Amino acid sequence: MKKAKKLPKVVCMGGGTGLPVVLQSLKNYPLDVTAIVTVADDGGSSGRLRSDFGLPPPGDLRNALVALSDADMMFKEVIQYRFKKGELKGHNVGNLMFAALNNITGNFKETVEVFSSFLNVRGKVLPLSQEKVTLVAETVNGCFVLGESKIPLNKEKIKRVFLEPKNVKPLEEVILALKNADFIIVGPGSLYTSVLPCLILQDVLFALKESRATKVYICNIMTQKGETEGFKASDHLKVIYKHLHFNPFDVVILNKKNDFYNSFLKFETIGQEFVYQDVENINKYFNLKIVLDDLVNLKIPLRHDVTKLGSLLFSFFK
Repeated sequence: MKKAKKLPKVVCMGGGTGLPVVLQSLKNYPLDVTAIVTVADDGGSSGRLRSDFGLPPPGDLRNALVALSDADMMFKEVIQYRFKKGELKGHNVGNLMFAALNNITGNFKETVEVFSSFLNVRGKVLPLSQEKVTLVAETVNGCFVLGESKIPLNKEKIKRVFLEPKNVKPLEEVILALKNADFIIVGPGSLYTSVLPCLILQDVLFALKESRATKVYICNIMTQKGETEGFKASDHLKVIYKHLHFNPFDVVILNKKNDFYNSFLKFETIGQEFVYQDVENINKYFNLKIVLDDLVNLKIPLRHDVTKLGSLLFSFFK
């Protein structure tokens, strides 16, 4: 009897709106996908539930679970539904379900597992940690900004970010997934508030160093107000290097059609512009394979196109 072919183990790290795009792009390929999701969010519905019940914020986890879900479309729409008025205004149905499940199970990891079964998730979604953490930014002027939601509102340039408490432990499953991965994908996403919070735990750093996986960084298409204004592609990599004290990546993926899209898309009013892909600086400072491709979603130009990105990524895994 012929042995079943082993699927490539792909670990995706991040949060916000970037991670779900990557997960959607990979969902329908023959891969063993694990998502590692930041738990630093403290804004909106997630922040309120975190404050009221002491559970890690569920919003980014919910979005990752829905991205990998094979559930009925209507059920997924209900999970993502956000109330617009009344006492529940701003709350999301899925977040409320997370809070209820966590009160029942008393264990956040188990809550995520139960939610995964509800949504018939294809793959695995792991919170980075079960502990309550706070993301802190230190500015170049020596001020400290507490809370993920407040950091982009700060008008001073960010020097570094770190998590409090300093001894936060990631889930054991997170470390095992990183060590056993064939490919590790980081980004796209908010550099300081989604990407770095997943990377800066000491145990995660050790696991990244030990892992023999091919490590891929997907650079953002657009700069982000309050975080990466004026950043080139190399600046994103330099910030990660400065926080980790080593370059964890083998490959960087960049969008290549900047000039063309800039000719008819105007984002000045929201303080964003296309990230300039300064290949010459990346080659100067980093030993990386650079992949340039047209990855823009024409309907939502700030984001990557799911189909284009999936096709490109899967070409690495063959």
